[in-house]
Amino acid sequence: MLQELLKAAPLTFGQALDMRPSFVYFDLCNVLVFMGRDRPAWQPTSSTEPISLNVGMLPVVAALERVRVPIGILSNLSAAPWQHIVERDWGILPGRFQEIVLSCEVGISKPEPAFFAEAAARAGVDPAQIYYCDDTPAHVAAARAVGWDAEVFTSAVAVADSLGRRGLNLGL
Repeated sequence: MLQELLKAAPLTFGQALDMRPSFVYFDLCNVLVFMGRDRPAWQPTSSTEPISLNVGMLPVVAALERVRVPIGILSNLSAAPWQHIVERDWGILPGRFQEIVLSCEVGISKPEPAFFAEAAARAGVDPAQIYYCDDTPAHVAAARAVGWDAEVFTSAVAVADSLGRRGLNLGL
């Protein structure tokens, strides 16, 4: 009984600092942007294609910048949709992210371990110091398998709470 209580006890300040990520990666689709998924392979047909910025994530990105934790994007998106997103000129993509790892550029994709190894190398930190958030459970499982701290995306609030439990007080 005591062991169960200790496992459920809140982290001490020192423990939280030990868990603090040194780099944060986000998946692009359904985390940072929402895209129409009415076709199996998304291809933009016009500037009116259903695509929108996940504005709920803007405070999370801004708070990570404020606490000086570098952030990046991991995506299996192909070149054409990526270019379409960049051309939207939202001001956040791609400029706010230190690393952007696109499968179409590196020739491997999630959930392959080599994709995560490439992203870790670009981040320049130990894989255990990377926090990753993706809406695809298989991608989260693959990231965890290579030693990353990863969570399935459900909402921006959940991301902020998750990072807070890891010692990053985002003030949100």
